[in-house]
Amino acid sequence: MTSTSAYPVVKGALVSTENYTWNTADSLGKGASAVVYLGRHKVGGKYAAVKVFHDRVYQGYKTDDLRELELMRQLKHPNIITLLAKEQIVSSKKVVIVMEYCEGGSLHHLLDQPQNYHGLAEEEFLLVLGHVCSGMEYLQQEHVIHRDIKPGNIMRWVTDDGFSVYKLTDFGAARNLFEDENFQSLYGTEEYLHPGMYERAVLRLPNSQSFDAKVDLWSLGVTFFHTATGQLPFQPYGGRSNRRTMFEIITQKESGVISGIQSTENGPIQWKRDLPDSSPLSNGLKSIVIPMLAGLMEPDANKMITHQSLFRMVNNIKQKITISIFDYNKCEELMIYAEPDTTLSGLQDLIASRTDIVASDQILIVGGKTLQEVVDPLSSLRDYPSHIHIGSIYLFQREMTEVHNISEPEMAPMPTLTLTDLDADARLAHNCSSWGELLKRHQEKVSKQQERLVSGMFYLRLYVESRLEATKASHEYVQHLLTECNNYVGTCFDLIETLRCIVATKRRSQQNVQSLSTLLDQEIKQALVTASGRMGEIDKYRENLAKKMYDIKVYASKFSAACSDQKCGKKIVHHLSVISGVYNRFRRDKNVKDQMTPHDVDIHRFEGQKLHSSCQTLKSIVTEHCRPQMEVLYKTSIHVCESLTKSLTRVMKIDKNLAIVQKCVNMIIGKLQGLKDFGIQCGSEEVTTAQDGHLQAAELGPSFEMMMLSSRDSSVRGTGSKPERMTSLSDQVDNLKEKLQFVSDILDQNSTLLVLGRDETSEQSSDSLQHRLGALSELDRDNT
Repeated sequence: MTSTSAYPVVKGALVSTENYTWNTADSLGKGASAVVYLGRHKVGGKYAAVKVFHDRVYQGYKTDDLRELELMRQLKHPNIITLLAKEQIVSSKKVVIVMEYCEGGSLHHLLDQPQNYHGLAEEEFLLVLGHVCSGMEYLQQEHVIHRDIKPGNIMRWVTDDGFSVYKLTDFGAARNLFEDENFQSLYGTEEYLHPGMYERAVLRLPNSQSFDAKVDLWSLGVTFFHTATGQLPFQPYGGRSNRRTMFEIITQKESGVISGIQSTENGPIQWKRDLPDSSPLSNGLKSIVIPMLAGLMEPDANKMITHQSLFRMVNNIKQKITISIFDYNKCEELMIYAEPDTTLSGLQDLIASRTDIVASDQILIVGGKTLQEVVDPLSSLRDYPSHIHIGSIYLFQREMTEVHNISEPEMAPMPTLTLTDLDADARLAHNCSSWGELLKRHQEKVSKQQERLVSGMFYLRLYVESRLEATKASHEYVQHLLTECNNYVGTCFDLIETLRCIVATKRRSQQNVQSLSTLLDQEIKQALVTASGRMGEIDKYRENLAKKMYDIKVYASKFSAACSDQKCGKKIVHHLSVISGVYNRFRRDKNVKDQMTPHDVDIHRFEGQKLHSSCQTLKSIVTEHCRPQMEVLYKTSIHVCESLTKSLTRVMKIDKNLAIVQKCVNMIIGKLQGLKDFGIQCGSEEVTTAQDGHLQAAELGPSFEMMMLSSRDSSVRGTGSKPERMTSLSDQVDNLKEKLQFVSDILDQNSTLLVLGRDETSEQSSDSLQHRLGALSELDRDNT
């Protein structure tokens, strides 16, 4: 193989001004009016861009009247190329413009690179949009129109930290123009020209139309479309050789149309109102950018958006916060652009507008928890944790029963590999490299989808398991309440029975006796039996569900992102490197085609075969491995997540039944509390009456007398006079009062846990506990 060093090196001439020097072989770009060279400062060695006008242009201007120089002197803005100096070439005294050097080259050069051939990545596109509009807003404030906006006149300056700053340059066609002023002179590049200017400047048709600052808006629209897609929006068949059709396209298009392409000679125009699938922009950003592009590329001046409207739209985009949502149902990554003060409900509404899944059916999972558990529902997006902004939220539908057809991007056909001549071969290799980069983007998307499917399934399972585990604690808590109730019911009923005996002996308290009889409700005991039975059913149901969750865990552990495991991305990168090497070889061959030997021609042919083989392999990796693997994983994952969402529904049923049982227990607690309070009140009144001497022992009845006798001191039992017996009775009543207080204290101490969870309204409820328990929802007994 012929080495690169065998190719001749082009040598230019050294040219200098007072402070700068450059080699004429180091050309950065060449335009209709000037050539820009890479120069250096003679002392510091710092790079600079030196613009040297062609002789025919320079002779038409006096040195001090060069429009570009005068304009650049007054422009000072981060997104406008900075004028460093105006100097004269030592040998010819020709005036040159020295500007800051942008090592990133022009936007046109950036878009011509294979990895950007179908448009810039979303983050970089937003930088171009924001920086260019910032520079244009400054020009508006300075009453300057550019008149030649295009990717070639937007430079990329790279900061010391590696960040891009885009700057407007080439003000040779610019001029001062106030908002209400017009002009008639013609400048610009035809693909980016306003239709009116195209008619006069390109077609040279008689037209007395004058133009204003809005001509820059049309050029901005074409430039931004080019940046987003890597292609021009309006393309007649044959390109510049078919200018009549080009004029028809840009003047006859309907409002809202943002592209028109003629694919065959004299064929129909394919109108589009959206950006192509090959554009790397997300659907979320496309939905914002498309109306802006339509407003900029509007031939009707009355419908075209204004500069101020454009600047407001761009500033609004810059202020929005992006949230990544993975729609598991459709296996699609959604980029949501939202206002910073959007709350959780607002975010759910935005998701619903993009997915047709209403907020009540959305399950938003972040790392095994719901989004509602991670953030305050009332907090704004700007206050969300950083891991939510840089990560992804998984969106599931509560009922996942449908497997969707995964949206497949339109795959560009593989370039036809027919080696004809060296010039065509270089273009072919460039197309192959660009096509390979597009396949790489598709493969990265598929690989990311696989990872999202596996991770989403894992996080959803973690969430369902955590909810199921929480029901265990709830079950234990409610079971503890039931146990405590059973322990205290007997004590409480013994207390009420004793007090009923006391009250029954007093003829004046028949109403109280009736009230106590009503309170002595056997439904309490029946309610506890029913609630205990239901708790047993819940426990069995929960155990079956836990077993099912374990089976799902074992089954789901078998799935993985196949493309990541088999390193498909590295394979793609390797073959792209091979294609890039062939492309570089073909470019060199084109430059030295007159010096190639027969051996070099053979090597060229062998490299072409390598190019064909690598392209075939790239296509095979994406279409025959990555894509099918992802579709199989998607269908299986959907079925697993369907089981998980059904399990989640069953967990929610357990929660609901536990809540109802707990509510019934709380009602029991309320009734016991009422019994205790009423009993203590009645007992205190009757015992006090007995202490006052209004009751005789015989009047208290046999039950009370037996109770008194059983607790009377042996020294006074059965003996003594009536006053002595009354004194003894008074002592026993005091003793009973102390016992009542003791029981009351026990109930107070041991019912604290029960009272904590009591529903405040349960005490006022007139429904019987039996009726409440009858309303318990039936558990779903289908454990499949």
